[in-house]
Amino acid sequence: MGNVESYLKKINFDKNFEKIKRKLKNKSVLIYGTGELFQYIHSYYDICSLNIIGVCDSKYDDNDYNKLFLGHKIIPKTKLENYNIDAVLVCVKEYIGVVLNLEFGLYKNSKTKIYPVAKIPFRELVKKLWTR
Repeated sequence: MGNVESYLKKINFDKNFEKIKRKLKNKSVLIYGTGELFQYIHSYYDICSLNIIGVCDSKYDDNDYNKLFLGHKIIPKTKLENYNIDAVLVCVKEYIGVVLNLEFGLYKNSKTKIYPVAKIPFRELVKKLWTR
């Protein structure tokens, strides 16, 4: 988890997370991604002000529906269309593909907003894409 801690420090997560929490105040939020990044944030940051209606991850299937992960209801991707969600908070380091898939897939014609929880600064993003 030390790797996650240094990553979050590098991208100035503390400041940006406070902005996200203000933006999502009184909104229904789905967490997408329940791996190391979300687990670290859940353990070390106050997420109580977020109205989290559930968590989703590609590893969950219909058998996991309504089970709990860290106290949050699991919603498999196959069930997401049944929920009216204001925002999806993407909790994966490599978030670009996930954000694009959600924005141009399931939520293409909806008002649901998609936000990466740990957004890489634009300069770093360009550098990362350029070196691939």
